[in-house]
Amino acid sequence: MKLRITFFICLFLFQLNEVSLQTDCRISTAQIDLNGNNVKTRLHVSGDLWWDGRDGKYQVEINGPSVPTPSALYAGGVWMGGFSPSGELKIAASTYGRGRGITDYFSGPLNANDGSTDETTCRNWDRFFKVEKSKIEEHLSLWQQGNYTETQIPNQIKSWPAKGNPFFESIYGFELPDTPQGLADFWDENNDGVYNPLDGDHPTLLQRGCDVGTIPDEMIFWIFNDGGGTHEITNGNPMQMEFQVTAFAFKQDNFKNSTFYKYKLINRSSETLNDAYFGMWADPDLGCYTDDFFGCDSTRNMWYLYNADELDGEVGCTCPQGILTYCDKTPMLGMDFFRGPLDKDGNELGMSSFTYHHNPSLWGGPSAMTDPALDAEYYNYLTGKWSDGTPYTISGNGYLSGSQTTNFVFPDEPIDASSWSMCTSGLPYGDHRVVQATGPITMASNSVNELILGVVWVPDVQSPCPDLNELKSADDIIQVAFDNCLDVFTSVEDTQANSLEGIMLSPNPFSKINHTDLTISNLPQKSTIRIFDINGKVVKNIGRVDSPSINWTPDFLLSGGVYFVEVRDQYARKVLKWVYSK
Repeated sequence: MKLRITFFICLFLFQLNEVSLQTDCRISTAQIDLNGNNVKTRLHVSGDLWWDGRDGKYQVEINGPSVPTPSALYAGGVWMGGFSPSGELKIAASTYGRGRGITDYFSGPLNANDGSTDETTCRNWDRFFKVEKSKIEEHLSLWQQGNYTETQIPNQIKSWPAKGNPFFESIYGFELPDTPQGLADFWDENNDGVYNPLDGDHPTLLQRGCDVGTIPDEMIFWIFNDGGGTHEITNGNPMQMEFQVTAFAFKQDNFKNSTFYKYKLINRSSETLNDAYFGMWADPDLGCYTDDFFGCDSTRNMWYLYNADELDGEVGCTCPQGILTYCDKTPMLGMDFFRGPLDKDGNELGMSSFTYHHNPSLWGGPSAMTDPALDAEYYNYLTGKWSDGTPYTISGNGYLSGSQTTNFVFPDEPIDASSWSMCTSGLPYGDHRVVQATGPITMASNSVNELILGVVWVPDVQSPCPDLNELKSADDIIQVAFDNCLDVFTSVEDTQANSLEGIMLSPNPFSKINHTDLTISNLPQKSTIRIFDINGKVVKNIGRVDSPSINWTPDFLLSGGVYFVEVRDQYARKVLKWVYSK
């Protein structure tokens, strides 16, 4: 176990509070592992990720399943805060509370009418809901054969907590809430607004602005809130925010060694939350916790973690307390807001700040650079300031170290000896924590916002002060996938000149001089159509089509060349090659 002074600070006060404070809900206990494409990591219901309360559990397999694997992250947790219309700060955060038996977050949804909950609701929802792609495919295969019955439905499909599921209560013994914001994502085959597997409905991953869903190889859904009791970590006022989370992973090579987390934020308070920020706090231990460096790339909305020296370990390849290390095969890890929340004008936000603070037991410095204790200190870190409200400054450790202020610490390439990175900052090795935030957002009562963040991992990076190109490349490939609704065209193996399984493109080749419209005919029912260029970029999203044939007028901005017309329904994806000339 990695000992932390934060586990014991104010322990006496906590023991007193344990007697005097009564909360509506107890701390959640449910844990589960997300297993996806070479990654195994721990999830908790109430706000924190990647650890089991004692040890880091973000493990990327590097030497086979039978060999012990180091952890690339120690712990992580959601921070969020903003102000009521009267100026009252409301905030919640997750750090090391699980190790001390305290929390700001509680399991389950909040009442849509008054933002309340109770111990029974929290206990009922202290659980995860998992579904695998193989079970969805089994379900769809059986449904398409006809005469589908309840007894044939795979349990993962039957028990999915989607709006209106008629089987849910008989399985779990409690009802699903009926709110307009919905619950777990699903494909609604007959567009009736409720989930019923007997209609062909099935779990899927939905993204804002995308007409079709995506089926990851594994999805895990859960709900938590900050309204279930006293905030014992921040001592802050509750926002009455509900967090509906989907963790997911893919087996495709483009997503190798990566995991993703979608957060749907629902304000169950009767008041608007203003100047709100969402942050992901992390204690990022890349193997050994005493020799890690980090930085950020604000253009990519990403922060990254790398080893401070050639070998991962405090002395050679060994780490205090016997913690496993990567030795001379040190990886690099990045965390990216692949899809950000929307601001009050409907614009998608990226990373608004990247800050750090440190473990005071390992090295000194001003108290403003250490772990926060008060609600305002948590909010300051969320908004790109030190805990005392002092701006970060460019150079050195970032605390009163220069005249130019910044919201992004260590933004330059580690390999560049003339830039500001941890390689050039002169900071001692230490046990650091970081906060990656996005905002500000405004959330009216019962409004919804969402974001998706992901962890990207690349192996065996040359240290110290590494080149970022391999990590950037991996991150860029994934970002393109999200920009294209997680359905990027990557191959021409399934294309023909102008027809595929009856679908026709006419005319093909197409000349702008002789023709005004492209006709796409013999379409499957409920098709969705997109046009890609040769690089896989979507140049036109036609969207869902309910007729067997459509006419499309190509955009005059298109350059001449080869394009690909994607036609898909919920079962299959077909790509046809289309030649266009000006």
